[in-house]
Amino acid sequence: MAEDSYVIDLPDIIDKNELQTMIRNSYTKFKEKFDFRKMGTVLQDKSLVPFDETRYDLDPVLLLLQ
Repeated sequence: MAEDSYVIDLPDIIDKNELQTMIRNSYTKFKEKFDFRKMGTVLQDKSLVPFDETRYDLDPVLLLLQ
């Protein structure tokens, strides 16, 4: 399991590009841990589905961050 946290100061404004960067970074970290930990397990021949940014609507998340 990978976890990530970000500190966002109240005056900061998070835009869509910054939110996408946060998500990409978190996904990359998770993928690196997954790829490392799967060795020697039943998941050895498995891989993660590439992250498809077009499948997610970030506008509701951006509203929460405002």
